[in-house]
Amino acid sequence: MSNEPKPKTKVDEVLESTATTLDTKSPMGIHPDNLNPSVADLVGADAANPDPLGLSVFKSGRAGLKSAYESVAAMNAAFDAIAVVQTTARGNPVVGKDGIVKNIPPERAAEFADGLGRAFARAATSIDEMEQTIAKAEADLSGRIEKALRDPNRDKPSVLANTTAIRDYIKNLPQAERFSFVSRTLNDETDPVTAHEFCEAIMGANHYTVGLSKKETVMLKELASEVFALRETRQLAAIGKMRDAVALATKSVFDAYARLEPRIPKASPQSVAMRRLKEGV
Repeated sequence: MSNEPKPKTKVDEVLESTATTLDTKSPMGIHPDNLNPSVADLVGADAANPDPLGLSVFKSGRAGLKSAYESVAAMNAAFDAIAVVQTTARGNPVVGKDGIVKNIPPERAAEFADGLGRAFARAATSIDEMEQTIAKAEADLSGRIEKALRDPNRDKPSVLANTTAIRDYIKNLPQAERFSFVSRTLNDETDPVTAHEFCEAIMGANHYTVGLSKKETVMLKELASEVFALRETRQLAAIGKMRDAVALATKSVFDAYARLEPRIPKASPQSVAMRRLKEGV
């Protein structure tokens, strides 16, 4: 038995390059490891030969969360390093609802605000790149799924005639039987040709044409997507979960910034710079 180390996969390389240490003050919900359960759906079961699009999304997602997580940690660390305990006139610590109150000394407010703004900007840039990658992947996958559902020969006269006959047949079935009949046909692995013909008949027409409700048509499209484009459908679902992570990361960075932002006189250059950062000017 060989004791040679197992060769690193591209997924391993992504995990290593986007790893970050745990920070007790940063929200665990935005740690990049939260995306790991979705890796199989994104890149496929073979980590040695990952799907390029899925790998790109996974890498971008982890990088975005890593930046957000580390930025929040940096904001908190900067505050802890500069802040001093607020005291009463008698020199006793002021205690608030969350414990001893600490504030940034006025003479160091500008310095702290600059560091805070830099951390915010780093996270904002990474999250924006993450969102762009996700949006592009969603558009790509949606296009692949739509293509998989349609019959490439749908414009041929023989196929058009068959499609019309299928729609008429479905519409002539009792209302209560139409949905279940089409579902069974789409799931029939023994006759994929007929299943695809039924898919084309349903997807290529208004739901009224085949006598189905709008809700039933949506459900059948979801079923057909799993039948004819399972990998892309799973990838799209995993990316949907990643969007939730993007939203949480964005909120966490904004919340940390708003909580720690020192009060600087409105006319100061630092306040102008922070306002421009917030407004994206």
